[in-house]
Amino acid sequence: MVRNSELKRDLQELGHRLDLIQTVIMVSSPESPVAAEAYEGLRRTVVQSMSATKVLHSALAQLDILAHTTDDITLIRAKLAELLMHAGIDKVARFDDRPDAFERIGDGPDFKATRPAYVTTLELPPVAMGVAETISPLGSSNPGGAEAPGDGDALASSEATQADEAGNGESV
Repeated sequence: MVRNSELKRDLQELGHRLDLIQTVIMVSSPESPVAAEAYEGLRRTVVQSMSATKVLHSALAQLDILAHTTDDITLIRAKLAELLMHAGIDKVARFDDRPDAFERIGDGPDFKATRPAYVTTLELPPVAMGVAETISPLGSSNPGGAEAPGDGDALASSEATQADEAGNGESV
């Protein structure tokens, strides 16, 4: 077994040295095929980043236009839901669906979301952490017993509105 681990370590070192050699060749000889591939990859990344920035700017402009031309909050919420979906961001309204996406307030063991979290569909760290408070034995979300802003009916109402806007009757 010792021999296998030494061999594995030596192969990893050899791979690392090969990567360094390729880097030196690329830098010293920009016309090499390796350099051409690297520059093409960099060019594609820059173009993709510029495209993503254009999409973000367009989305912000659409939302601003809507916010200044309507008093109907349901239209604004629907547009927000659409923009979040296009951006690959999911709203997580239930603590149990993704506990790692919530800041916990209280000592637990049971928690209830008082503010949703926003996560990407790529299982990366949360875009925005949600808030979850300890559920007391009496059913209140916070230790003081008073409902926190956005707790209870407000969160459920928001979920129901989004479900209606999504047209599938299920909450996000």
